[in-house]
Amino acid sequence: MPGLRSAGGAAVPGSAAGSPAGTAPRRIDDLKLGLAAVAVLAERYLLRDERGRVTESTGQMMDRAAACVAEADEAWRPGSAARWAEKFAGALRRLEFMPNSPR
Repeated sequence: MPGLRSAGGAAVPGSAAGSPAGTAPRRIDDLKLGLAAVAVLAERYLLRDERGRVTESTGQMMDRAAACVAEADEAWRPGSAARWAEKFAGALRRLEFMPNSPR
């Protein structure tokens, strides 16, 4: 994806979703994913602020997804969502489970 570069964890410059042009890019990949994966996540899934700037890291996105999935268990076992969110987030962050992944 144009405008992206790697810096020990991918970053997105201002034109794509980070800092204003001419400033240091904002680090968004705290999991050290491949550049292509980070580009797709930044383009499609990472939360943005009202100005279109990415506001969460790849790990935070995984935590957010895990919390949403864990909420489904709350209907069956009240009070269990936090425990399941932690388990799901761990599996996502360790890349043991990747929803909708061709891997």
